[in-house]
Amino acid sequence: MPDVNAWIRKNSVPLDPDEIQEIDHSSYVVSGRRVLISFNVLQAAGSKIFSILFQGFRLIPFQIEKHQEVTRIAFIVDPQQLARRIRRFKPLLIPLKAILPKVLPRLLIKAARLHIVKMKDMAEGDVSVVFSRLGAEPTVVVKQKEFLSIKLEKVVQTAMELYSRFKIAELKPDFDASEKPARIEMIVRDSE
Repeated sequence: MPDVNAWIRKNSVPLDPDEIQEIDHSSYVVSGRRVLISFNVLQAAGSKIFSILFQGFRLIPFQIEKHQEVTRIAFIVDPQQLARRIRRFKPLLIPLKAILPKVLPRLLIKAARLHIVKMKDMAEGDVSVVFSRLGAEPTVVVKQKEFLSIKLEKVVQTAMELYSRFKIAELKPDFDASEKPARIEMIVRDSE
């Protein structure tokens, strides 16, 4: 892993106070910290929903075994059985299709507003993504002792290069290869 602070210093441009004030007035500043907190809340809620749907309704049967600091999760994925079970939920989709188009846009706007901050309110170590209302390229702003700006394109490109070094693709199961039930096992170690 590269030294993140060194990479930020090498690829960033310091912002002066006038630029910061202009960004606050002419841009949307999305707080990385708030996005991360929202993600953690949604992840916890999602795991409960996952547990209810997949274990309670037996969409994808799984077993959980806990031994000291290790949790082993075994899924049995049967595409044909899963398709039959999902069809049972089709009547529930009718009210959702009527409600979601009216409610979802409002919820998304409110959720987006929760993540917008002023640059002057950023604490040291905060990272925000700045989207200009005037059409300028999006940037990432890091507050260290000063505000440092990096083009979002450069950050995404570097993240993709780092991601490509990992062998994530080898870990994904190939569901297209067979229509037979597949057993997937995961081992999770508790971290402190």
